[in-house]
Amino acid sequence: MTERTRKPVSKRLRYEVLRRDNHTCRYCGASAPDVQLTVDHVLPVALGGDNSPGNLVASCRDCNAGKTSSAPDAPMVEQVNEDAIRWARAMQTVLARRAADRENRRLNHDAFRAMWDAWTFRGETFDLAADWRTTIDRHMDNGLDMEDFDELIDVAMTSKSRDPWKYFNGCCWRRLDDIHNDIAAEIQSVDEADVPPWERPVRTSWTESDVDREIREMEAEIGHEIPPMQHCNHDDPSSCTDQMCRFQHCVGITAIILSRRIADA
Repeated sequence: MTERTRKPVSKRLRYEVLRRDNHTCRYCGASAPDVQLTVDHVLPVALGGDNSPGNLVASCRDCNAGKTSSAPDAPMVEQVNEDAIRWARAMQTVLARRAADRENRRLNHDAFRAMWDAWTFRGETFDLAADWRTTIDRHMDNGLDMEDFDELIDVAMTSKSRDPWKYFNGCCWRRLDDIHNDIAAEIQSVDEADVPPWERPVRTSWTESDVDREIREMEAEIGHEIPPMQHCNHDDPSSCTDQMCRFQHCVGITAIILSRRIADA
């Protein structure tokens, strides 16, 4: 009988099999770099095995050398086939997602180029950098969208700058700074909402909005409003236009909260 010819496993397939098996021997559980791994045929070539992913596993050299051309156990074949199917499905999902991402980026590039080329000078369009597509992708990954680009292109083109592309990117980075500052402020406000007013850092400066916010939060903690200050001629101290009055109102609420904490201690 003619011996089957062993076809070499491609480097790409070898890499995918090792990655699928988490660089761990499927026979003994040893992993790199403790052992040197190879790709082994579950059903040996001599017994009819092929180079399909469902017949390939990561194997250390000792296990591979000791297995020789014996028929594998059925559970091993079934498990490898299941792993190969899951891996193939996951790869299809990732490849489809990557293809969709490439198509979305291509559409974004086309839309941006159309907006950019809408501006001309003496019938000529303005130059773009060689890596403009990568730059646009980076801006979008950081949080900008096509509406931002449309607006900032107008700003750059009407700036009379000698380099509209450079000016445009400066506008993009400034807008991203504003976005990131807004995000940081939002995160801080959410974090502060979980901290009782008496445990927050003492402010060194106050604005009307600061005082108003503190008043509302502290009244919510107490569950009722504090009587108005005696020296103010109004019924609602939180609506007083005198900033010092509001500050004193805030201090009064803080004192009540602290006194309740002391009483409950």
